[in-house]
Amino acid sequence: MSIDKNILPIQHKQRTQLILNAAVILMAACAIFFLYEDEKFIYRICKPITTVLLIFMVFTLGNKSVKPFHSLMSYAFIFCLIGDVLLMFESAFIFGLLSFLIAHLLFFKAFTSKGGLKKQYGVLMVLLVIGLAIFTYLFPYLGSLKIPVILYVLAILCMCWQGIGLYLQDQQLANKFLMVGVLLFLFSDAILAINKFAHQFPLADFLILSSYWGALLCIANGVVLVKTDYAS
Repeated sequence: MSIDKNILPIQHKQRTQLILNAAVILMAACAIFFLYEDEKFIYRICKPITTVLLIFMVFTLGNKSVKPFHSLMSYAFIFCLIGDVLLMFESAFIFGLLSFLIAHLLFFKAFTSKGGLKKQYGVLMVLLVIGLAIFTYLFPYLGSLKIPVILYVLAILCMCWQGIGLYLQDQQLANKFLMVGVLLFLFSDAILAINKFAHQFPLADFLILSSYWGALLCIANGVVLVKTDYAS
């Protein structure tokens, strides 16, 4: 009985993907644990390592034949890592915000590279209402950061719009992961903004970090699973 030679590489990729998913979850859990234990030094090691593992997944397992989608997603993850490092230092907050804004624009461009702009205007209106509600709530607390924050909110809303639109246009599994990822990203950033600018609450760090890495993990798996024949 002959064995398809493609089966072994596929099985190896799936096994590696499973191992990397487990490693990301473990490292993220360690980062959150050490943050709550006030072990800042260990936390500052675990946090970037978690995102580095995600970058490694995207670079090594991502479908490189889907261009320029794969390249744009890879760069977006790198800017997320830069933002991760910068946000660990209060004095570098604005630069961390800028890094994530660039990441969201790259995600947006990656999503539109697959089939063009998704004209799901109903989705856009819902997202704009959500964004307006969040910004209105935060407005009294933002001080000199009003303009940077509104630019950031618009960037992540556009990214979410296209991420959701991608799934509505083509309901393959990869796009479902991407859609869940962008929604988790929006949730994480909303909690972060409320906790930083308005009202701090005990579970904020857990919610922010778990949903953030959950977002990146979903997006990374989406990059791995995306179908070649959907490349534009």
